[in-house]
Amino acid sequence: MKIASIAHQGVERILSTKYLPVSLMQNLVKACIKKLESQMEDNLDLDSRIMLKFCKSQRLLLSLYSSVSVLNSAAPEASKLSDFEILTNILRLSPLEAQSVITLLEHYNLLTPNTNLTKQSVRVKFKEDVGPLGATSFLHAFSYRTLFSNEDKGSETPSTPSSSTKQMQITVSKEASDERRLALSKFLYSGCLHRQCQTQELMSVIQKGNLPPDQLMSLLLQYWLSSTDHTIDMMANLYELIKAITALTDLSEVVVDSNESSVWWQSVRNTCSQSDNIKAAYLAVVTCRAAAVSALGLQGPFKDPDADTLSGKSEEEEDLEKREELKRHRKKKDDDKKDNDEIGGDDDPGTSVADTSTDSQDWESLTVDMELWEVLARQCEDAMAIVTLLNIQASQENNRHQPISVAVARLLHGGKGSIPEVIARYVVQQHLNPASLFYSFTTDSETQTLQDEAEEEEDVVGTDEVDSETSQKGTGERDPQNKEKTEEGRPLSDRIQEMEQSDKIKYQLGELRRRFPHTLHNDILLSNCCWEYAVLWNKEPEAIWSLEFSLEYLRLVQNAVLRQGVSSLLWHMFMKKRASSAAHLMEKVGKPPKERLCRKEVGMNDVNLVTFATLCADFMEIIMDANCEAHEVPVYNLEPAWQKMDGPTSLIELAVDQKATNYGLLRVHFHLFKIMSAVLSLGMKSVKVLSLFDNKGRAALFRELHSHPLLPSQKVEPGLISSRKNFLCRVISTAVSTIEPPATLDQSTTSMTSMVSSSSALIKRQRSLYPSAFKWPQVVQMLARDFGLDLDYFKRHHVCELFSYGHDKLGEEVMLSVNDHEEMGVHLLTIGGQRVAWEIFKRDIDRNFQHLAGMSTSLTRWLKNLEPDKLHCHAVPLTWTVLLLEHAATRLTEDSRHHDLAQELLEKTRTLAAFTSES
Repeated sequence: MKIASIAHQGVERILSTKYLPVSLMQNLVKACIKKLESQMEDNLDLDSRIMLKFCKSQRLLLSLYSSVSVLNSAAPEASKLSDFEILTNILRLSPLEAQSVITLLEHYNLLTPNTNLTKQSVRVKFKEDVGPLGATSFLHAFSYRTLFSNEDKGSETPSTPSSSTKQMQITVSKEASDERRLALSKFLYSGCLHRQCQTQELMSVIQKGNLPPDQLMSLLLQYWLSSTDHTIDMMANLYELIKAITALTDLSEVVVDSNESSVWWQSVRNTCSQSDNIKAAYLAVVTCRAAAVSALGLQGPFKDPDADTLSGKSEEEEDLEKREELKRHRKKKDDDKKDNDEIGGDDDPGTSVADTSTDSQDWESLTVDMELWEVLARQCEDAMAIVTLLNIQASQENNRHQPISVAVARLLHGGKGSIPEVIARYVVQQHLNPASLFYSFTTDSETQTLQDEAEEEEDVVGTDEVDSETSQKGTGERDPQNKEKTEEGRPLSDRIQEMEQSDKIKYQLGELRRRFPHTLHNDILLSNCCWEYAVLWNKEPEAIWSLEFSLEYLRLVQNAVLRQGVSSLLWHMFMKKRASSAAHLMEKVGKPPKERLCRKEVGMNDVNLVTFATLCADFMEIIMDANCEAHEVPVYNLEPAWQKMDGPTSLIELAVDQKATNYGLLRVHFHLFKIMSAVLSLGMKSVKVLSLFDNKGRAALFRELHSHPLLPSQKVEPGLISSRKNFLCRVISTAVSTIEPPATLDQSTTSMTSMVSSSSALIKRQRSLYPSAFKWPQVVQMLARDFGLDLDYFKRHHVCELFSYGHDKLGEEVMLSVNDHEEMGVHLLTIGGQRVAWEIFKRDIDRNFQHLAGMSTSLTRWLKNLEPDKLHCHAVPLTWTVLLLEHAATRLTEDSRHHDLAQELLEKTRTLAAFTSES
C-alpha cells in the first residue's frame, strides 16, 4: 500500500483481529517500521510519521505483552516466610502490630462466610471473556499521543532516532472500561503477586513501556482491591512493587514540606479509602504505610549517598535505626517546646529559627504523612470490624436483601451518624429486636471503665518487643467476653465456631461497641434502629411488625431529650399523615372500616389498622413519659480516628435540635388513639371518634407536637358529656362480654371447683385468658378522669356488667373500689331480684309457686316489674345469688326504702336455694 493512511488502517485492522499469534503481530509491525525508516525522515509526510509512531508504540506494547506473558507462565514459588515474619521482617512492623493484623484477619475469616466477593459484571460472560487477556485487548487498553512542532521537525535527523520516541506518550486509554482495566491490571501484576516471577524482573520489563508511574500504581491498587482472596504472604511482593513504582515517580511528589502531605501517597490513600473491599484495602494500607516509611526515610539531606556502601549495614538495620532516631527527635522536640514555654520567649527568635535544621523539617514531614497513614489504618481496622458484622446472616431468609457496602471514604463523608446508620440498616435487614443485640446493656460508667483499661494496657504493652502469647493475653483481659477463654481453656476461634448465629451477632456487636464507645453509644444505636424500622414501615405499611419494633427501640432510649426529639421526627415524617387519615375515615363511616376503605385511605388492611391505632397510643405514651423526665441535652463525641467526619446532619443532631413537645397536646392525641383502639379492637359500631371531642380538641389534633394551640378543658356541653358517658359504658360492656360465660367454662373444663381452689386463682386464670376484658375498664377510668367525669359511676357500671354476665367473683373484686355504697347496693339488689324473678317466673313457675305464695305483696309486685331478660347470663347458681343479695343488704342503710325489701328477698332466696338443692 502506497498511501500511508490506508496502510495505517490496515495495520490497525490486523492488530484488532483476535486469535492472531503475537509473533505474527510483531513481525508485521517490525516490517512496517523497517520500511518507513528506510526512507529519509524529511521525506515522510504527516500520515507516514503518524503511522511510524503508531507502529513503534505497538512494537513497544507487544514486546511488553510477550515479556509479561513469559513471566506469568512460570510456576509459582512457595513462600519461605511465615505471615508473622513477613510482617515483621519485610514490612518492619513491631511484633505487637504484626500480631494485631494476624488476629484481626483470623477474626474476620472466622465470622465471614467463605464466599468470593470479587466484583463481577451482571452481564452474561462467555468462556473467552474469562480467560487470560489477549494481545488485542491488551493493545486496545492503551493510547498514545504524538507531539509535533517546527522545532521538532528541524531537530529530527537520522543521527537522533530517539527524538520521536521522546515525543510519544503511552498511557492507559481513558475509554477503557473497568472490566478491561481490571483485566489489564491482573495481567500485569497477578504473576508477581502469586510468586510466579520476581519483582525486579517484572519492573525491568514494565519500565521499558514508559507508562506513567501514577497509572502503574492505579492499576496495581485496582487489581489488589478487586478481590478478597489476597493473603498476607502476597504482601511481600506487593510491598516491593509499591516501592519500585514509587521510585519511578517525581521526587517532589513523594518528599514535601513539613506542613503538607505527599501528593503521591495522598492519591494512594484516597484510592484505598474509597474501596468497599475493606479486607484488601486494609492489607494495602498496611503495605503502603511500610513502603512510605521506607521511601520517605531514604530521602532528605540527612541521608549520606555513600552510606550504603561504607557502613556495611543491611537495609533492615538502617530502617530500625531511623525509627529510633525518629523517636529521639520527637522527644527532643517536645522537650525543647516545653523549655521554650517555661522560658516565656526570652531567647532571640532568630536563634530558634537558625537551630531548626533541615533534618528537623524532614522528620516533621515524615511525621505528618505517617500520621495520616496511622489514622487510615485505624479507620480500615474499624471498617473491617463493621464488615465482619454485616457478613453474619441471622437466617438464610435474609440473604435476599441487597448487601450493605462499606468504604472508609463513604463513612467519613456520610456524616457523624454514618456508622450507626449502617449498623441500624443491618439490624433491620436481619429483623432483630433489642434483645437480639446485646448480652447486656453497658452503662456509661462501665464504658468509661473499658476505655480506661484499654488506655492502661496500651501504656503497659506499648513496647516494640512483645511476644504473641503476651499480646493474646492482653487482648483477653481487655475483652470481658474473653474471660471464658481462660476459664474454659479453649481458644476463642473454637468458641466462635460453636456459636449460634445470634450469639455471633451479639459478640461482634460487642466488639464494635468497644471500638466505637461514643459513636455506638446505646442511645445512638437504639435511636437509629428505631428510625430505620420506621423507614421500613413507611415503605411497607402492611409490615406493621416493623413499627412495633421501632417503638420497642424508642422506648429503650434513656435520654429523655433524645427520645422526645426522635419521637417528634417520627410523628412529622411517618405517623401523622396515616393517623389523621385513619381517624377521619372512622369518623366518616362511624364504625371499624372495611378492608377496601382501609387500603385506599390508610394504606393497610383492617387487621393492621387495629394494631396501628394501638401503637399510636403507645407512641404518645412514650413521648409523654419523655416529656415528664428532666434530662440534659446529650453531647456525643467521636473517636480520635473519625474526627474529620463531614456530610449530612445525623439523626441524633436533628433530634436534639427539635423543640420540646406540648404535654397537653400529647394528651389530646393519646385520648383519641385510645378511643380509636377501643372501637377497632372491640368492633364497636355507631361511634364517631372525632365527635367525642369539642371544637378546640378537634382543631388541636394532628398538629406538630411542639405547637401550642387552644386545648380543650373539662367544662364541655352536657350533650358531649352524655355522649362520652354512653361511649365509655359501652366500652366496659363490650369488654366484659369477651369473657367466656361461667356455664361454658364448666362444660369446657372438668369440675371447675377441682381445678380452681380459690376465687383468686379463678380471677388470675381469667385475667390470663381474657386480658382485654381487664385492660379496657382501666382505660375507661383514665379517660373518665381526664374528661372530668364521675369515676364511681363507671366502676358501678363495671360491677353491674360483671354480675350481669355471671362473673360474681370478678364483680366482688371490683366492688371493693366503689365509694357510693348506697347506690351500689341498689344496683346489686336489682340484679339479684332479676335473677330470682327469672328463677321463679321463667324457669319453673309450677315448682316455685309455693315460694311465690309465701312472699309479701310488695315483693311479688316488685319482682314482676323487673325485666330478667336484661341479664346477659341467667344460669347462675342460687348460692351465688344469695351471696350477691348479702352484699346488697350490707350496703343499704336501715333508713333506706330498699332495706326491708332487700332483707325479705334475701330470706326468701335462701329458702329457695335450700329447696332447690334438696330436690
